[in-house]
Amino acid sequence: MSEGVPISQKSERLSVSTKLFYGVGSVAFGVKDQGFSYLLLIFYNQVVGLPSATVGLAIMIALIFDSFLDPIMGQVSDNWRSRWGRRHPFMYPTSCCGTRRRVGRTRPCSST
Repeated sequence: MSEGVPISQKSERLSVSTKLFYGVGSVAFGVKDQGFSYLLLIFYNQVVGLPSATVGLAIMIALIFDSFLDPIMGQVSDNWRSRWGRRHPFMYPTSCCGTRRRVGRTRPCSST
């Protein structure tokens, strides 16, 4: 079975340090997901003052929308061909819009 695999594609087992470094790279996703899971409902309910049913409904709608949109965008970006590659044409506009949104949300410091 391995006779048809080119030598360049045959791989040895990964070392523990390599596995560890790959695992450390996923810490940011875990922190974001856990913060979203545990703190978002509490923040909107306790700090902003919205009813918990309304916050839960908004989170549910966002997650349902995301569950449909993610596979569609994954399929589109997997099959996208451009001179910048498959993912970069989507990442550049998103980063620009995200930066503009963050800057627009910040309030200038008061001079008093």
